[in-house]
Amino acid sequence: MRLTSRINALLLAGLLVWGAPLSALGASGLEAAGTPEAAAAGSASSLGAAPVSGDGTLNNLYWQIQPQGVQYAFSKGLTDEQIARKNVENLNKALAWAAGSGPEAGLKYSGGKTFVKLERGSYLLDGQHSRVYSVSDRSVSVPSNIDLDLNRSTLMQIPNEKEGYALFTVVGSENVGIGNGTLVGEKDRHRYTGKGTHEFGFGIDVRGGTNIRLVNMDIYNMTGDSIIIGGKDTYLSRGGTISRSVLIDGCRLHDNRRQGITVMGGRDITIENSAIYNIGVSNGTDPRCGIDLENELDWPIENVTIRGNRFYNNSKGAVLVHRGTKYTAIENNTVQGKLVLVYGEHTAIENNDVSDGGIYSVDTSEPVYTVIRNNRLQNASIEIAKNSNTVVTDNKLTGGAIKFNYSTGVIYRNTVANPGKTAAKFGIQVYADQQMPGSFHVYMADNTVSGPYIKQYAVSNTSRLTVTTDPAVVEALASGPADMIDSPDTPIPMGPEPQKKDDTPAVIAGAAALALLSAAAVFYKKKKRP
Repeated sequence: MRLTSRINALLLAGLLVWGAPLSALGASGLEAAGTPEAAAAGSASSLGAAPVSGDGTLNNLYWQIQPQGVQYAFSKGLTDEQIARKNVENLNKALAWAAGSGPEAGLKYSGGKTFVKLERGSYLLDGQHSRVYSVSDRSVSVPSNIDLDLNRSTLMQIPNEKEGYALFTVVGSENVGIGNGTLVGEKDRHRYTGKGTHEFGFGIDVRGGTNIRLVNMDIYNMTGDSIIIGGKDTYLSRGGTISRSVLIDGCRLHDNRRQGITVMGGRDITIENSAIYNIGVSNGTDPRCGIDLENELDWPIENVTIRGNRFYNNSKGAVLVHRGTKYTAIENNTVQGKLVLVYGEHTAIENNDVSDGGIYSVDTSEPVYTVIRNNRLQNASIEIAKNSNTVVTDNKLTGGAIKFNYSTGVIYRNTVANPGKTAAKFGIQVYADQQMPGSFHVYMADNTVSGPYIKQYAVSNTSRLTVTTDPAVVEALASGPADMIDSPDTPIPMGPEPQKKDDTPAVIAGAAALALLSAAAVFYKKKKRP
């Protein structure tokens, strides 16, 4: 059965939402500069004789790319599945031509990149593949030095029963831009057969790409994620590569089963000015978060900036940061739900607005050097559990609490208020008991707790917990520039390793102070990696 009516409706919705040209996005948009040669090529293309028109638009007749709602002779009698596969095959031919021969047609523009545009329409694609974790072998593959303007088109994955697919792949390519379009998965029409999880259906799959820009995209309804970023081929130790310098800007990523964005391996990744929502709500599969930073193989994840985004209605939370992730800045976002940190090292969570959830850093047995600063929380709490070297400072909580359990760190100059009439249990809790091995040292001063509480401060009385309240000592440990640390190729000297913990409170207190001073020393102005 044809999907024409549904696709046309999606296209109409896309035209209403994504009407702004890419050039309106400024430096992060995709821009073209036409040439006399390109204009000449366009004037000869009225009968489909030229591969592109004057503004770099690919000629559907020339390349035999079939949009919905138009009947070309070359697709007469073909099924939707056959059209979808032909569209992928012929788009790949057109992009390969643009990357190679396109400059001869006058498509080259400053910066050494080729600008091409898709004819505005709605298209069926088939990115099926059967090898889980592998890059799709039937996807639109964007080569190096291409800026692809989807021209407000809608491209939809054909329903299938495979565990994975990707509509677009960027594999080992450099200097690639994709923007100004809508990618639609088939989550609700997918055939979930067999024993697999069917969580590997993606809108865009970036593997080992460098200098990649994904701008002004609406990507949704995937069985997996809107965008996934990872390494290429194999382990780094065996010659594989990771993705570097990836920008996701001004996108809407939503209504997927698993994630909005997954990063499995990469360096210098920026996700900004985007909306990520309704993840894992319908027929979801874990982790069901807006963004999941979770490395695979031996691929590192370093220098990730998540800023100016809006997260809401994501089943398990907005951002999930795992072991193997270093030097992450989460700043100036609006979050409904949870921000969760698990094992991530050197993380700054700053200047966010969080409601109906909270900021959680849990089960990090290794030194993680986390700062949680200047956030505003409404009906949301900050919860630290089984952590070391965590600084919580200058946050404002209304209708929430700060919980610092089995952890070593700083609680300084926060404001906690209960606006209700019913007394809450506590405003700030510092807790440890004899059941958890080890000892803990908390530095706490100059916090303000107001409103009805059974206890404003609930602090455990145990030999395993030491609390220092000297304001000068606490301020010294909490101070430092607002920006997070750099992550150069050579690790930053962190000072002596924290002493191994034992059950002697004096030794533990000294080790904790040393570790926290080391953490404070590295909160200097962020620089970009060369």
